[in-house]
Amino acid sequence: MKYIGQQRPVMADTAEFDLTAIAEKLQRNHLSEAVTNIVKPSIPVARLVHKFVTGMPEPAFSQAIAVDLAGKYTELAASTEDPDVIFGSFVDYVLGEHRLEPKFFWAAAGIVAYYFELCDIFER
Repeated sequence: MKYIGQQRPVMADTAEFDLTAIAEKLQRNHLSEAVTNIVKPSIPVARLVHKFVTGMPEPAFSQAIAVDLAGKYTELAASTEDPDVIFGSFVDYVLGEHRLEPKFFWAAAGIVAYYFELCDIFER
């Protein structure tokens, strides 16, 4: 999250996220409009996440995060069937020790949106 925080301010981005149809995935996972209202503005941050993880010298870095989040998804899905609670819990999980610092919220939301879009978490 420090990398994302050091970037220039994120500008509004009207282009669709490239990897899959995120709107369809939000619907398929029965995520509410409230979650959609978090995901849409976090897409430019998700692009920063993509830039960061693809620029890592260790190619397994992003995969390790994906595996961790997939395990967390399994844990969360076993404890609740509410997809909004699962999504919010992911953001909280990514925030970690920064959960009381609002400035990190959009960084965490962007990380979750990036892995959500890649189909590493939630249903494809």
